[in-house]
Amino acid sequence: MLMAKLMRGNIVAAVLGTLIGNPFTFPFIAVLAMGIGKRVVGAGGGKHEFGGIQHAFHEAFIGLQSTIKSWFGYGTSETDRLVTFWNDVFFPYLIGGIIPGLLFALASYYLSQPVIHAYQTLRRNKTLEKRGKNGNNRP
Repeated sequence: MLMAKLMRGNIVAAVLGTLIGNPFTFPFIAVLAMGIGKRVVGAGGGKHEFGGIQHAFHEAFIGLQSTIKSWFGYGTSETDRLVTFWNDVFFPYLIGGIIPGLLFALASYYLSQPVIHAYQTLRRNKTLEKRGKNGNNRP
């Protein structure tokens, strides 16, 4: 809320976003996205535990570290770990995150429209009322 206030952002949107996307809900979001993504790309739904996703990230970072070291003559390149990460985690997660993300974005948009409209109408009426009391009729 403090960051939203300092940046002159929408405090309500910041609070709602934090309630939905936070360290406590991320494991559930990650497993949901992986499950949907695996089904869509044809890798099967299966059971996807958060620990497996963490392990895949760990393996990818090891592969990336080894590959960068190989550029300077230390060890061998392990780009196969990066390709495996791309195929098994990143691409399914990307696809699986887009689908529920779009659905929740559309639902949030249409559910928040009446609230936003009511707030703007109330704010506009208060502003017009304040201008009328001050004798200032300029728009």
